[in-house]
Amino acid sequence: MAKLALWTFLAGCGADAASTHYAITTSKGHEVVLTQNPWADDTIIGGEAAVGALAFERLRRTHPKAATALELGLGAFRAAVAVRNLKEAR
Repeated sequence: MAKLALWTFLAGCGADAASTHYAITTSKGHEVVLTQNPWADDTIIGGEAAVGALAFERLRRTHPKAATALELGLGAFRAAVAVRNLKEAR
């Protein structure tokens, strides 16, 4: 279950990065991000994913159930953000 949670989190971050990039480059949607540069935003989201994955691995050593629940929740949140970005870009 731990690996599934990790992959869910990473897939959610990837979907968020891709949909944000698409929304910014099509100029149909205005994203609330630090920058309107899609490449910089992709880098920020990638960094968040890497740091988050490392943090979850450290948390899993002491609180495995909490880490799994947090990863699944944040992965679902990122996936929801990706869906919102795609709706906004229409």
